[in-house]
Order: sequence, then C-alpha cells, then structure tokens
Amino acid sequence: MHKYFGSSLLILLSIAILPSVTFAKPKRVCLKEATGELLIQKKCKPEKGFSDFTKDNVTSLAPTTVGPQGPKGDTGADGAQGPQGVDGPQGPVGPVGPTGADGASPFMLSGNDAFYENGYLGLGTANPGGMLDIEGSEPNVRFLLQTTDVAGTANIRFETSTGSGAGEIWYDNATNFFTVKAIPQNSKLRLYGRNNAGITVLETGNTGIKTDNPSFDFEVNGTAAKPGGGSWAVASDARLKKNVASLENSLDKVLALRGVTFEYINPEEVHELPGVQTGMIAQEVERVFPEWVLEGADGYKRVSVKGFEALIVEALRELREEKDAEIDDLRLQIEELTAQLK
Repeated sequence: MHKYFGSSLLILLSIAILPSVTFAKPKRVCLKEATGELLIQKKCKPEKGFSDFTKDNVTSLAPTTVGPQGPKGDTGADGAQGPQGVDGPQGPVGPVGPTGADGASPFMLSGNDAFYENGYLGLGTANPGGMLDIEGSEPNVRFLLQTTDVAGTANIRFETSTGSGAGEIWYDNATNFFTVKAIPQNSKLRLYGRNNAGITVLETGNTGIKTDNPSFDFEVNGTAAKPGGGSWAVASDARLKKNVASLENSLDKVLALRGVTFEYINPEEVHELPGVQTGMIAQEVERVFPEWVLEGADGYKRVSVKGFEALIVEALRELREEKDAEIDDLRLQIEELTAQLK
C-alpha cells in the first residue's frame, strides 16, 4: 500500500491493481503536485503541473499545501484490551460516617444482677467504678475461680501493656500451695500497710520488714519482740549433734572484745535506730570471732553473735577455777603463817 497526504486527503492506492483497470481509450493517472489533484487524462501535461502517478515515483511526491480537514470517518471496532496498569497512589481518607445504632451487649443482662456500661462490667451495681465491679448485700460476696482438673491450677495473671507477665496468683491442687509471685527480673513482692512499707520479698528470697531492700535472708528495719522475751529457740537436742567439744580460752576471748557506746552516722541508710547505742565494732570482733561477722549486700559489716551464752558460761567457769586456785594458794599461805606464829 502507498500513502499520499494532500489537501488533508488520504489516498490509498494499490499500484499492483492499476494494470487491471481499463478505460475506453488509453488513459493515464496524472498527479498535480501543487494541489494533490488526480486526473485521468490521455496524456499528463508537465507544463500544467501534471506528472504520471506510478509506483516508481509515488514515494517521492509531496504536496506543497495542505487542504482542509475532511469529515470524520466511521469509528472502527474496539481493539483488544491492554494489560492492567500499575496501581495509583492511595487516595485521602474519606469523611467519618455517622454513628451507627447501639449493638447488643456482649453480656447477658438479667434484671439488676448484671450491667454493662461504657466498657465497665458491674455485677450487682448499675454504676460500676472499674472494668469489673462486684457488689452485693449478701453476707458472703465472693469471686470464685475454680479448675475442674485435679492436677490443674486456678490462676490469676497480671500483665503489662507490652503483654509481658508482671505477676501471678495461683493455687496448685497437686502441692496444696497457694502462691503469690512477682515475675519480671529484679522485681519485688510487697505487702503494704496504708502508708508504710510492710513486708518486701526480693527475687533472691531476701525478706525485709519495713525495708524495700533487705540485705539479708531476713532483715527488720526497726524493733522486734517475742512473748516473755529471752533468746530465740534453736535446735539443741544431743541426738542432733556430733563432734561436740568444750570451749577453750573463753575468758581470754571475752576479755579481748571491747564494748563501746556510739551513734550511727546515718541510721536510716543502714536501717538502724538513732541515738546512743551500745555494742561493739565489727572489725574488732572479726579479729577474735570471725564467724560472728558477715558482710551485707551494701558492703557494710554486720555482727551476728553466735553462741554468746555458751561463751560466757565457759568464761565464768575459767574465771572461777582461776580464782579458786588463787584462793586455795592464799589459804595455804595463811595456814603456814599461822603455824609459824604459834
């Protein structure tokens, strides 16, 4: 197919079919280059701007002017659908729609026994003050948590906003233990009064009364008492003991100790009482009885007297024996002097 554009006219001409076209007399197809006009003439007249329109020169012909646009042709058939293009950017968020009607409560409501209001569940109250509020006028109002598995545990778990465990309370049927546990590392379990610290248990097991940081297995920040006074009981049955040996040099060891009065520089820091105190210096005691001295987690030395009663008993016995020997010697000297005077 050969294309020629002239005066906005698209001429499609198949050169191959020209030989099959016949006329009454020999004719030629003549093209006027200036206007794109085609004429069928007996002879193309160059002097009038016409030349033969053949397959040899059709590609070299070009109009010098453009004619007016012709009428729009008929619409062709739709082409095949192309591939889907890439997704465009997300459009802006649309406006908030109107509030829908209230849905059904997720809880079954029965008379005045249960209420669900603003996300709070009230049992026995129409105005729950928390996420779960239970009230009742009966003598026994309780919250029951039960497992039917004979080896199971009834468990209440507390978690932080990140979903990690913070604490648990449970009863174990297998061991009959009721347990309260703090979970995170370095956590503390506390039992408080209204305003003051009560009992604190560290993850190490150290337990303190009125102190949040007990340095020992058991530490009391304050005073302690027992009915009737006296020392605390200790297992002392002969059937429980072995390698029994008498104390020696007890008097010398007691006399090597030094009793002093003193005041703590900062009693609150070490959980001790203010004012004048009576006692000993740990470093001095350590030289005589190293087993009496221990060092707390804070680095300070403490004195824990062990077997002091037995030590004093043997010291008094040694003192008595020493004095009895001196008395016997003096008595003998007196008897000898008395005999000489007679």
